[in-house]
Amino acid sequence: MQRDSQPITPSYPINSVDNALQVLSMLRHQPLLRVADVSASLGIARSTAHRLLAMLQHRGFIYQDPRSKAYLAGPALLEIGIASAQHADLRTFTRPWLEWVRDKTGETVHVVTMRGRDVLFVDGIEGSQVLRVGLHTGTVAPAYSVSAGKALLAELSLPQLYALYPEEALPGITQRSIMARSVLEQELGRTRARGFAIVEGEYEAGVVAVGVVIRDKWERVRFGIAVATPAVRLQTLQLTSIAQVLQEAAGEMQQHWL
Repeated sequence: MQRDSQPITPSYPINSVDNALQVLSMLRHQPLLRVADVSASLGIARSTAHRLLAMLQHRGFIYQDPRSKAYLAGPALLEIGIASAQHADLRTFTRPWLEWVRDKTGETVHVVTMRGRDVLFVDGIEGSQVLRVGLHTGTVAPAYSVSAGKALLAELSLPQLYALYPEEALPGITQRSIMARSVLEQELGRTRARGFAIVEGEYEAGVVAVGVVIRDKWERVRFGIAVATPAVRLQTLQLTSIAQVLQEAAGEMQQHWL
């Protein structure tokens, strides 16, 4: 058995990917990289090192200083670092309220943020029931297919919504998914009217979820929070009570925004 501190080598390593990751790791200790540095460190030809650096530059992970011709960390790396730090802060901030909502409802709770036309499940806590919805932390889903995503989309203006979804047709996830932008518009209108979003089997068959947005103390929308439950356990009247719990949590989070 290997020690925990020693990384486990994949059974089927991909050399080109490994070389690219090693180059990015070199930036932790060398703020400037040259073709010769990469060639020597990885034991590859200079032409191969040059192609490797060119691809990383193309994807924004590094950029080349026009004077020295050396390579530095690019905007993509910085954006990933910032996003990771923000999500870590978000998880730290929301975790007590996620636990509170879970304890109040007994159901699975998630926090999501917008990623273009999708949402990212940033964090979550499984429900305490024997039959419960599983966690989706770290996964990405179409925003219109999940309740917190619908709640976030309901905050957009019509031009903003059309910019995200320029086509009428929308790809479905399940048989109950929204598959037309016009239908989505109507659903977002209902979401705004009631103050919370609902999905019924639109992302997972047999799962019902309720979602609301979380605002900061300046009234800006920051993220969404949702409770998901197996449909077989949910009575229609319970949707409102779950929404009330979420709205109470949303108000508390807004009051205590960092």
